[in-house]
Formats: sequence, structure tokens, C-alpha cells
Amino acid sequence: QSQSGSRLANLVRDKYPLAMIDEFQDTDQIQYQIFNKIYHGDTNSNTNSSSSLIMIGDPKQAIYSFRGGDIHTYIQAQQETDTESRFTLDINWRSSSRLIQAINTMFGFRDAPFIANGIDFIDVKSGGIADKEPFSICGKSAAPLTIWHIPAEERLLGLKPAGYINKAAALDEVANVTAAEIVYLLNPKSEVKIGDRAIKPSDITVLVRKGAHAALIINALRRKGVACAYQGNDSVFNSYEAFEFSLILHALAHPENESYLLASLASRLVGKTSSEIVAMQGDETYWEQLTQKIIQLNYVWQSGHFVEAIYQFLYQMQVPENCLKMEGGERVMTNIRHLIELSQQAAKETHGINGLLSWYKLQMSESATADEQQIRLESDSDLINIVTIHKSKGLQYNIVFVPFLWDYSSRINGVVEFYDLIAGQKVFDFGSEEIKEHKEESQQEDLAEEIRLLYVALTRAVHKCYISWGRIVGAANSPLGSILD
Repeated sequence: QSQSGSRLANLVRDKYPLAMIDEFQDTDQIQYQIFNKIYHGDTNSNTNSSSSLIMIGDPKQAIYSFRGGDIHTYIQAQQETDTESRFTLDINWRSSSRLIQAINTMFGFRDAPFIANGIDFIDVKSGGIADKEPFSICGKSAAPLTIWHIPAEERLLGLKPAGYINKAAALDEVANVTAAEIVYLLNPKSEVKIGDRAIKPSDITVLVRKGAHAALIINALRRKGVACAYQGNDSVFNSYEAFEFSLILHALAHPENESYLLASLASRLVGKTSSEIVAMQGDETYWEQLTQKIIQLNYVWQSGHFVEAIYQFLYQMQVPENCLKMEGGERVMTNIRHLIELSQQAAKETHGINGLLSWYKLQMSESATADEQQIRLESDSDLINIVTIHKSKGLQYNIVFVPFLWDYSSRINGVVEFYDLIAGQKVFDFGSEEIKEHKEESQQEDLAEEIRLLYVALTRAVHKCYISWGRIVGAANSPLGSILD
């Protein structure tokens, strides 16, 4: 903004005369102003003749407001760009032509499916790549989009409102139906193929909005004996393993405090029962040897060998063997190894044992999720993938289930945040006389982003997509309800 700022802009523009910003729908106002200033802002420079700013984005996929992404910035940039300088990419190179036609039809039910002005839905064409290996069941072409109708059976109905399916019952029902359909698809007798090859588990992905939905699918698949892997935005420090690992850390950090050792022994990781712990304490020789071993491991840790101390404890207590006997044990061990890795890095940056314990406690208390803390896939094996919709953006999967698109509740509570079209900026309402109207605007913005999230989910599939619908409490007000209305 200052004179020196103009000089900096000139230097950047001279060094990089062409700038291309991909995923522009996820930028914010400040980022746009910076690039606009560099490439368009100085009328006395040669910006128009020798430099260019190319902004590439799809406003229908603007789903990162929680990270600062501002869809209104995209719309502003679009409006400030000459019509002859705007181009539309109308070919989908991912999906089959029949699936593209189904999605086009679905979003064509309404005149303004994305609610926000400036975001239009344009029918796209297929690049034809997926059509070279068609999806088939028992040798016949299969429908590209399946919408399961959940019947309002008496066993699923809630008390209020009358005749509507209880949401919790619907969640369980759809999870079980999803698992059953996956079992059917993977059964060799079903002859499900992509081109000439039989499908495999890794061809199938279930997209979910949140961890609770993932848990429903994981449990339903496990009851069917189907292995799966979950990849989401959840922090490993929010896992139950993080809590139990903290018990082990405290046991090694404070060998003089027997209660920490007892707590670690009683954890699910070590797996000692109360009677086994009593017997261990009753054997004075064994208990003395165990407590001395903990003292030795504390010394190993203090000597700068944190990882060695941890793994000695884990193997002496047979934690890997215990975990692999559990249901979902591979996930447990993946989380433990992940926690050790993160703690090892922190040990290099914190002061001593107490410093690491303080850091670990802070990680467990914070809700923010750094990329390196996000839960990892437990295996590279050929498994069913369960992925959050946010995580799936930009990716593609041959067969996609999005079973819970009707489960929606507005995130608006407390202070109301909305975009003032007249002022051209975000506004926070802490309790004005117009807060009711502003809350409605905020709820509409929230619903609009959830519809964009729905669009991202439905366009991840290459060959086949499954969704569900029914007369479920609250479903009519969901993003899917808005599209199907």
C-alpha cells in the first residue's frame, strides 16, 4: 500500500510476469488484494502489456470457509474481470458420461441450486476416458447413480413428528445397508467389473462428513467381516489411544509414583485385569523387578533416548501383541506409532521430561488439527477406504458411497457472522436489533457451503455413486433436501 510496497510489487511482477493461482475459490480478500495490486493495481506500470494474472477455480467447490476461504472474494474477482477474459472449462475428464448426465440432471432440478448469486450450474460434458472401461454387474451395464429410499417402517419411526423416521435409527439403517451392498459388490458371484477386471476393495470409497459417520460405517463393515481404512481430519490426539499413551508417558516420567504405573497396566494397551495386577503386586520379587525396570527406562529417557525407552516398555508389556488381538487393533497400533513419532519430534524442541508432558497435554486439549497430527491410514493393504468429504476434494474413486447427505444441522450459534452485500465485507452481529434477520442470512450461507460440499462429494465418483434419502427428521432442511426439493 505504501511507496515501498509499490516498488516491491514491481520487483515481484518483473521476476514473475505470469502468475497462475489454482483453487482460487479458496483464497481470501487479503490474498486477492495482494495479487491484484501486483498485476493490476499500478496504472503507471507495464502490467497490462507484459504481465498476466490467471485465476483458476470452481466456486461450486468452495468448501474451506473454516480455513479462511472466502467465496465472495472469488465472485468479486469474477465480476472485476472482463467478460472476454473469462473462460469456462466444461469437460469432466474423471467420470463416465452416464454418471455426468445423472449429476447434471440432479442439479438441474432447481434454477439456482447453489443459492449464492454468481455461482451458476452449467451442464458439463464427459471427456470419455471412463467410458473405455464401463462399470457392469453380471455382464450388464449398471445405473451410474443409485438413490436408496429408506422406507418409513414402524421400527424406524420416532415419536415426533408423526410418520417421520428417527434420525439415529436412520443412521444405523443406512450404515448397515451400505455395508451389505459393499459385501454384495465384492462377492465374486455378483460379477461386478470395471472393464474386464473384477473390482477390488480399494475401488470402493465411503465419503463422510464427520468422524461419527465414519464410526458407523467402520462398525457396520466390521460386523460383516470387511476390513477398511479411515482417512479424515481428526487429530490423533483426540483418539482414545492418545489418552492411554499419556498414562504410559506419566508412568515412565514419574517412577516414584506407583499410581501412574498401575494406571498404565490397567489400560487397554497393556491389558492387565484387576486380578492380574493384584497378583503382580503380591509377587514381591516380580514387582520389585518391574519398578526397577521403570526407573531404568526413566533414566534412558532422561539421557535423550525417548523412543528407546517407550519401545522397551511397549515390548516388555507385549502391547503390540495385545493390540493386534483387539477389534481394530491395526488402527490402534498405527495411532500409537504416530503418537511416538510426534512426541519424539517434540522431545527435541521441549525442555526435559516435564516439557514434553506439558506439550502433550496441550495437544490433547487443543481442537486445532495440524496436517502432521491428522490420523493416518492404518494399512497400505487393499481395503475399503473411508474418507471425509473435505479430504476427498481433488481426488477420484471408482465407486463412491455418500450415505449420510441428509444428516445436517446448522453450525450457527453464538455470535452471528454473515456477508453484507452492500458493505462488501463480513460482519459480526453480537446482538443488534436485526440479529434475527442476520442469523437467517448466516444460516443461508452455511447451507450454501454445505451444498457445495455435497457437490464435491457427488463428483468424486468415476463409475458409480450411491446416496440415500427418506422421510427422516430434519432431512428436508438438509443440503440434499434443498437439491431434491
